[in-house]
Amino acid sequence: MKRQWIVLLVILILSLFSFGSSFVTPNAGIIEDGYLHFDTFNPAWGIKWGLFGFLETGISQVNQGAYLKAGFNEINDIPLKFSVFYSNTFDSLSSISAILGYDFGRIYSDIGILYSQEKLWDELDSQSEWIGSYSGFTKASVKIIEKEESESYINIEGFLNLTETFDINNYMIAFYGVQNFKNKTWIFEGINLYAGLAINNDFNTEFILAENINIVLGLSTRIKVF
Repeated sequence: MKRQWIVLLVILILSLFSFGSSFVTPNAGIIEDGYLHFDTFNPAWGIKWGLFGFLETGISQVNQGAYLKAGFNEINDIPLKFSVFYSNTFDSLSSISAILGYDFGRIYSDIGILYSQEKLWDELDSQSEWIGSYSGFTKASVKIIEKEESESYINIEGFLNLTETFDINNYMIAFYGVQNFKNKTWIFEGINLYAGLAINNDFNTEFILAENINIVLGLSTRIKVF
């Protein structure tokens, strides 16, 4: 039990320290209207686009399937971000989430909660049943290098999953770097390159390197559609 609360404390501390790049946990910001984003990096693939300045939709591993998101990126020129989204994955997993973030300039940070229901097979009753769970997540993105042609960031993110009875189930902590190249190539407006590690584990299972440590690797970009 002590180990569980130490991990929880680490994740909460991360939220006190955290831009156009994508993340491995849900993000408070809304994509600008008219833009189409492509995420092709592990573990956060997706395609998503912005509408009307306050809506975002698409299919995203981070947002747990097809999703619809509403929110804002600022209030009266204050860089306070807030959003809520609903997602659904082939009628077997649905989630609803709320996220609050703030952009301090060189540091971006947000924190959010998520409730999910997943259809699982009960071998004892020989039928499917819906199992609920709660999650809390946070991130910190720190700009470490700024050049005319690129910007570099260090991202730290944490995700904690709880059962419906609020027992701690599993966790994820990711450490990775992002380099954002600003130059435009053909229809693509900039490119983000990702490299780092994501550690995830159930509290009641043995930690195995090959299963519990994953590589964060890949790229993302965007195009202006209209």
